[in-house]
Amino acid sequence: MGKKLTIGMATYDDYDGIYFTIQAIRMYHTEILKEIEFIIVDNNPGGAHSKAITNLVNHIKDRTPIQHILYDKKQSTAVRNEVFNNSNTPYTLCMDSHILYPPETLKKLINFYSNNPNCEDLLHGPMLYDCLDYAVTHMDPVWRDQMYGTWASDTRGFNVNGEPFEIPMHGMGVFTCKTDSWLGFSEKFRGFGGEEGYIHKKFKNAGKKTLCLPFLRWMHRFDRPNGTKYVLDIKDRIRNYYFGWSEVGLNIEDIKKHFLECNVQEAVIDDAYNQFKMSDKIEVIDIIHEEAKKTTVTSERTDNTLCYGEPVTEKRIGTVDIDGKQYPVYGSNCDPDSIKIYPHDHSIGLT
Repeated sequence: MGKKLTIGMATYDDYDGIYFTIQAIRMYHTEILKEIEFIIVDNNPGGAHSKAITNLVNHIKDRTPIQHILYDKKQSTAVRNEVFNNSNTPYTLCMDSHILYPPETLKKLINFYSNNPNCEDLLHGPMLYDCLDYAVTHMDPVWRDQMYGTWASDTRGFNVNGEPFEIPMHGMGVFTCKTDSWLGFSEKFRGFGGEEGYIHKKFKNAGKKTLCLPFLRWMHRFDRPNGTKYVLDIKDRIRNYYFGWSEVGLNIEDIKKHFLECNVQEAVIDDAYNQFKMSDKIEVIDIIHEEAKKTTVTSERTDNTLCYGEPVTEKRIGTVDIDGKQYPVYGSNCDPDSIKIYPHDHSIGLT
């Protein structure tokens, strides 16, 4: 009999989280081990944590099916798409790499899918606080503290044996659906943030629901005394909101309004917006970039910025049409895979 559920997680230098999350499932949810596989999407291959994860995988792979996927194309919340892309089972549970479940939770999830094999909805469950006696069942769709969505509770979720109920959105620490029903995070996302609310609207637009399963309880480790290893750039988050909200038909004007209220510099917001606006030009720019490898450089510009001890030289490799105007496109000796467009008097980097 084939496996029923893939349990996957993306990670960036969080070996401790990976270790205790996977080992807790293997030790305390033994009744499901014959029905699951694990996937780890490693977003920092080659690092010390990556080597430790490889060692862990080698220790358990003969007992529990597990994939260790090395992914370095970009650092992004969207890399979790790779969990679904590589799943070998009909249903997939995607989670952060630092999650614990009460006993029998995962067995109940497998039973739910057995009883509802054609469910195409996005499924969440109550998140337990560290005290273990209180849970949040969803997020309310409102802005706060540079994020869309605030924790909220519905008493229907307090009864572990209660019926599933519809919710507007939830945090993405734990979510699950039928593997071939996953609609995907935008591949234009990079960095952290922007997925809550967006993915739920995407499912709603497709005629599907977001449900809370009261039995699907989970606890999330929030504190990081050693700091976050991946880059947290507010511009990436704002940019993600523009891409995501535009895709699903939400009002993008709300984005700038909120971040201005949070005292984010207007220039930062506008830079993120400009990158979003020029996204439809990326394909054209990529063609220019490829053609530039075959042609003679037409001009150069050098500034006093140093890259690996050498002055940065930017070579003009072509032009791109943006809203009917021609702008020069430059490549840099500092990062050969990055190009810049110079509209007006400032640069906007595109990768």
